[in-house]
Amino acid sequence: MPNSRSECVNNDHAVVKITFRHTGIENMTLNHGQADSIVGPQDEEFRYAWKIRDELITDDEVTRYGAQARYGDTLVFGNPPGKVP
Repeated sequence: MPNSRSECVNNDHAVVKITFRHTGIENMTLNHGQADSIVGPQDEEFRYAWKIRDELITDDEVTRYGAQARYGDTLVFGNPPGKVP
């Protein structure tokens, strides 16, 4: 199973919520300069949203602001895709 590498840049921290086939991974937090991996099936898509505020990300925010990615992609929390305003 491939890893999607996630890195936090340009912010003190990023709070992340990921949904895969309607299953949520709630509020993973990455500090500045920290990297982590999200593991899943080859080429399977998932949706993610993130914010720099230290609060929960709702399912509605994932639907409205989230971005699509595939396992194996690199997610950089410092760039606009998936950012909750």
